Amino acid sequence: MGTEVAARVAGGAAEWVVLVIGLAFGLAGLVLSLFVQKLAVAAAGFVMGSYAVHRLILTLPAGWAEWAWAALLAGGIVGALLVLLVFDWALIVLSSLVGALLLTEVFSPGPHLSVLLFALLTAAGVAFQGGLLKRGTAARRRGDEGRKS
Repeated sequence: MGTEVAARVAGGAAEWVVLVIGLAFGLAGLVLSLFVQKLAVAAAGFVMGSYAVHRLILTLPAGWAEWAWAALLAGGIVGALLVLLVFDWALIVLSSLVGALLLTEVFSPGPHLSVLLFALLTAAGVAFQGGLLKRGTAARRRGDEGRKS
């Protein structure tokens, strides 16, 4: 995203200038994400919860129209709370999906291979990050047990 914004901002500049500006935008995004990651994940959970309730409402009789806003709000709140409860895993899944999407767009091997590549990259991202999370959790447990002794 940073390089796309940089290309628009620095229209006719040299490629290296666009790359440097894109890198600066990327670093700014990284710093910002460290501060607002829980808010972003909660927002994604809210959208997912609201969307799930919306899809459910579409299957119900038409009498729900006047209460749809309350159901969507409740679904969003429940979705946000659920995602925050499983924050680490939600972050792992979301980052794996986005990473796989970005890499699939770069390589774009064709429609059928893109789906396969997307699925494989998502699974690899979840497996890798999940392994790191489990190792970190186990190390923290060992450290806690050592302090209790």
